[in-house]
Amino acid sequence: MAETSDRLLETMMRRCFDLARQGQGYTSPNPMVGSVLAVKDQVLSEGFHPRYRQIHAEAMALNNARDVPHNILSQATLYVSLEPCFHYGFNPPCVDRILESPVQNVVISCMDPNPLVAGKSIARLKASGRSVTLGILAEEGEQLIRAFRTRMTKERPYVVLKWAESNDGYMGKPGQNVRISNDLSQVLTHRWRHELDAFLVGGKTVIVDNPQLNNRLYWGSSPHRIVYSTHASLPVDRAIWKADCPTILFSVCKLPDIPDQVQQFELPANRSEHLRFMLATLMHFPINSLLVEGGPHTLQSFIDQGVWDEVRIIRGRNQYLGSGLLAPTLRGRRTKRFDLGDDEVVTIFQDNDW
Repeated sequence: MAETSDRLLETMMRRCFDLARQGQGYTSPNPMVGSVLAVKDQVLSEGFHPRYRQIHAEAMALNNARDVPHNILSQATLYVSLEPCFHYGFNPPCVDRILESPVQNVVISCMDPNPLVAGKSIARLKASGRSVTLGILAEEGEQLIRAFRTRMTKERPYVVLKWAESNDGYMGKPGQNVRISNDLSQVLTHRWRHELDAFLVGGKTVIVDNPQLNNRLYWGSSPHRIVYSTHASLPVDRAIWKADCPTILFSVCKLPDIPDQVQQFELPANRSEHLRFMLATLMHFPINSLLVEGGPHTLQSFIDQGVWDEVRIIRGRNQYLGSGLLAPTLRGRRTKRFDLGDDEVVTIFQDNDW
């Protein structure tokens, strides 16, 4: 690999990242992965993991090169955004598929955090005599699998808190449905619903706002809908109970009038255990990431317990409410922001060891 320039390695790996994102919103609980098979700067084939339980990126790339002569494949390099899998699941181990091929060079962005893999495939490839290069654009590779890594290392979903606030720091008025963000921000929120696996609101939001919590303004899938309620009852005529996408209800008691397709879980008596119980339960679903939108009380409960990884705030810069429901305030380690019409979108990141 010495003759391969750093620029070429990075170019191919960025293409792997682009391919991987084609599976965004569909691969959980698996990570997004992309792969490129090339001889120097000539791409022979590409692959990505399109959907949970379907073919993996490396296998797709190698399958797409089945008509390439053996002597050319033996000179090729397989680029992959994540260490190939080592274990059997719905697909056989990708490391076996590579070892069955003539490919001798493998370039990987980052190691798989899954304990069933975690360097085992890299060691096996090296033991077979393959050349393995690890760590190409590793930070970007880690960012691509941040939700999967959180699931593997913290045994909970990657938690994103989201709210809209006026320029004077209010989320709305008590008992009223107040719109703060503009049309472009509404589309962005629905894009997030496609990209993330589940969307949580509190029971009060269900009562006051009657949200649908599905993806209507952006292409792609709708997330799991999750309701966290400490109310003894909820209205049965709400849109969230419709069977258009999976719905999960966490409540202090089982609510008998809720439709049967809604999966219900009874919360522990100790309120301080609610979040841990919910997040642990979600590990049994194909959920790597959770978008929490609810009112200030629901958001504040996640903040107070330190159970968040990102906060996304849509600030209506021309909106002034003067009074009402105050938005949460917090500090994170890294912040980025951009303008979307007359709205400002702010993202705050936290390295959370909870």
